[in-house]
Amino acid sequence: MRKGLVLATVAVSMFLTGVGYFNQSQAVAQAQDLVVAQPVIAEDGTDVTDTIPGDAIRLRIIANSDDPADQKLKRDVRDQIIVAVADEIRGLKDHDAIKATIANSVPEMNDLAAKIIAEKGYSYPVQTDYGNVPFPTKMYGDKVYPAGEYEALRIQIGEAAGQNWWCVLFPPLCFVDMANGDAVAQPKDMEGKKQPAPITTVDVKDSADGHEQEVEVRSALVDKLSEWWDKIFA
Repeated sequence: MRKGLVLATVAVSMFLTGVGYFNQSQAVAQAQDLVVAQPVIAEDGTDVTDTIPGDAIRLRIIANSDDPADQKLKRDVRDQIIVAVADEIRGLKDHDAIKATIANSVPEMNDLAAKIIAEKGYSYPVQTDYGNVPFPTKMYGDKVYPAGEYEALRIQIGEAAGQNWWCVLFPPLCFVDMANGDAVAQPKDMEGKKQPAPITTVDVKDSADGHEQEVEVRSALVDKLSEWWDKIFA
């Protein structure tokens, strides 16, 4: 998995930079969004996306548009919101208590999102709510996530017409290392300690209007990098 994550990030960032569409930092950010869209595999090889319960609490952040700047703003909001939510629910075990805590944090999360947006130089309005949010059917490999309304904290930026990012806030099946976008299992010895926000990433490329989208990325550059990787580390 590590090999695939590295190759995908390198290949996509090199391509986006090479064609002049993004500068290097923007290209890496876009590549990380593609990489983190892969199914989450725990360190013991377990596909933790199979274990998402029906009463899981999700976070959904919808960008103003698909413009690269708006998508970056979405990620900036994401990074701080998941840390803030994690701080709110840290130490809580009971589902009802966590649900109530997140629901009561809506005004605070809305203010935080608005603050981030303003600090980045934008004047977009932001709307934050908590409740049953519609999600489309999604398929990753042989795993199907059925359409339906799922309990979620939702943040809509501006016109909320862009691609969105969503994850599972609770239960804390895994967490994301924001430095590289990798999803890893939460070690037992980390329980109770301050750590990145516990989330299970299962999709980052949903359509904001709820329609199902299927995206497949295949690159000759990835294949070539894979060959180089095998030669170097074989």
